[in-house]
Amino acid sequence: MDSAKLLDHFKNHPHWFAVKECVEVLTKGGFKAYLAGGCVRDAMIGRPINDFDLATDALPEQMQKIFKKSLGHAAHFGVISIPYNDQDGVSFQIEITRFRWDKVYEDGRRPKEIEFSSEKEDAKRRDFSMNSLFFDLVANTVIDFTGGQQDIDLKLIKAVGQPLQRFQEDRLRILRAIRFQSQIGFDIEPRTLLAIQQECKHIQMISKERVFTEVKKTIEGENYLDAFNNMYSSGIFSALFNNMLFSRHPYWEEFKIDYSHIQEKSVESFFALMTIYELKDLDLAFRSEKLKELVSFYKSLKVPSKIIKSVQGLITIYFDFGLHNLIPSIRVFESKHNSLFFNLLNVLGKKDEFIKIREIYKNNLDAYSHLKMPLINGRDCLALEIEPFDIGEVLDQAYEKQLLGLIVDRNESLAFVRKLKESLDRAKPTPSEVEN
Repeated sequence: MDSAKLLDHFKNHPHWFAVKECVEVLTKGGFKAYLAGGCVRDAMIGRPINDFDLATDALPEQMQKIFKKSLGHAAHFGVISIPYNDQDGVSFQIEITRFRWDKVYEDGRRPKEIEFSSEKEDAKRRDFSMNSLFFDLVANTVIDFTGGQQDIDLKLIKAVGQPLQRFQEDRLRILRAIRFQSQIGFDIEPRTLLAIQQECKHIQMISKERVFTEVKKTIEGENYLDAFNNMYSSGIFSALFNNMLFSRHPYWEEFKIDYSHIQEKSVESFFALMTIYELKDLDLAFRSEKLKELVSFYKSLKVPSKIIKSVQGLITIYFDFGLHNLIPSIRVFESKHNSLFFNLLNVLGKKDEFIKIREIYKNNLDAYSHLKMPLINGRDCLALEIEPFDIGEVLDQAYEKQLLGLIVDRNESLAFVRKLKESLDRAKPTPSEVEN
């Protein structure tokens, strides 16, 4: 994309007025002011720009002097923010960073020391070449010190400098590379991918909140499948999810196919499918306890409680669903989970049973699109001298016959209950049997 098209792309953003103002203020003060990083990358790719970052040779104290309303929470890292409101009154910020070099990193995440430097050194400290580009609005040119333009043309995610060093400095870059692959569809350059494979065992050092954010964006990306393949082959999935079944051979290929068939790609659907894989081969007696362990694990991963509760609901319905459990299965069709749940059923081989139950459901809708009410109730059972502790089971059996079309009116329902009572009475021990 030539410079004129890039400029048009920038100008189409609703925050452009603020960017233009910041650049004008800096350049009038005698400083350089470049668009930097993701906004330049996205413009070159033709993607919507999320937000704008600027890079400059002005010192933080100089920026704070010329921008009276600036926020200097990260001024010690050479970063200040300029607050604005858009046309709808929604607040946003333009972040401006002094050209710098990150000297020493600590805890595999952030620099302990920085040094203000030139734009060239600033580009060399960044994670990937496609993110190290600058755009000079005064000269209307792209500034490229790392081969980022070529890598964008080649559709490559390539670490700046030595890949191993980049990932050792900041482990989050491992997940960022995978996330970018999912979002923009570029391949990860071979040496960069090899470094990811070598360093992914250290991603436990990253805060769980940041990990979840990156994983969520990866799951929701259009090119998630390529990203998933790299997460599997590099060992990222195993490292993140404690070697859960879906991340192991031979389960992985099956999981990948199943997930690709789910229409609703989301964190919720991903965790639901992952949980089903973990539970599906377990006996009922062990399943409940294992689900509790998984819920506790998901909480430790900082998965939002709303998603965890939704996954729990889906899992409970999934394992209870079927002709063997007809009434709750039919009621699923009026559940808030039904869209994703039906998708899971279809993907995981319960399609035929689903179709049968759906037909039963459709045949039992009343005029208001709700299930027909049961023909009898608890009072009827008491009148027929059904024991109170048997009433729930009796009503369920009668209602199931009604839904199947085997009972069509109240008299037939009462007749069925009388016969059921006779069988229940015969099954009860006699007083002499109790005494013996």
